[in-house]
Amino acid sequence: MGQDDEGLFLDGNWYLTDDGRCVKIKRHRLPVSTGARKGSNQSLWLKEVHRVPGTDEWLGAGHVQVNQSGDPFGAPVVVRLKRGG
Repeated sequence: MGQDDEGLFLDGNWYLTDDGRCVKIKRHRLPVSTGARKGSNQSLWLKEVHRVPGTDEWLGAGHVQVNQSGDPFGAPVVVRLKRGG
């Protein structure tokens, strides 16, 4: 999905570091005001990621899949990713 000299973004929200570690991308849950219940299972699916030139930040576009009884849904999202030190 995206690559720089310090690692590679993989499908399924994983990041492969230059030292060979595979790290899950951390994220916040959707707020309950969106209809997502506290106990819902939420999965982030990024379609694209692009580095913001001159920074350690990346922008990703995709959707969050919310699985919950009675009212599952998906919501489009744009996320900002910052490489942790």
